[in-house]
Order: sequence, then C-alpha cells, then structure tokens
Amino acid sequence: MIYYRPLWFAILGMLTICFASCASQTTTNNISHEHIDVEAPFEMPPISIPNFKDAPQYVITDFGAEKGDKDKNYQAIASAIDEATKEGGTVVIPPGEWLTKKVHLKSNVNLHI
Repeated sequence: MIYYRPLWFAILGMLTICFASCASQTTTNNISHEHIDVEAPFEMPPISIPNFKDAPQYVITDFGAEKGDKDKNYQAIASAIDEATKEGGTVVIPPGEWLTKKVHLKSNVNLHI
C-alpha cells in the first residue's frame, strides 16, 4: 500500500496559507459564495464555498411526507429538492425515521438531515 500523507499535508498547507489571504465573496440567488483563489503549481479555478445561512428552508412535511410511507416521502423529498433548486435553499428532513427511495440531489441544494 502506498501512503501519500506527506504530499497531502504539503498541499493542505499551501491551500491554508492562500485561503487566509485570497478570499472574495459573491451572492447568487439566495446563496452567498466565498471564492478562494488557490496558489498551486498548476492552473486551478477558485474554490467556491456556498453559505446557505440566508437561503429559504423547505421542510419535506410541507410537501406531503408522512412517516412510514416510502412513496410519499420519496415524492416529497424530490419536490422539495426541485423547489430548492430554483433559487437555492435547504431541504429539511425533520427528526424521526423517514423511509424513502433514492435521493437525487441537484445544484444549489443543502440537505439538512
């Protein structure tokens, strides 16, 4: 087994130094993004870190989710994700056991479980 720990720590160190000095911020829809320029020995676009603090929340129970109903929960989660994708937002799954099928995330969505 090959272990690349020293290389990883060297890259992490370079990124950490640059993060402190190369940050800018933009807002798209309801999501603000912090852009961090990375100084690397190769061309690399800025890293974009989303902030969903001010984005709307979409609770799956508002979209028809019911505990124990796998099909309704699947539809509710998919509908909440579709709605959150439009302008950006957080899909909230409340505490409890929510059976569902596969979940397909999309851009501009923060899934809060």
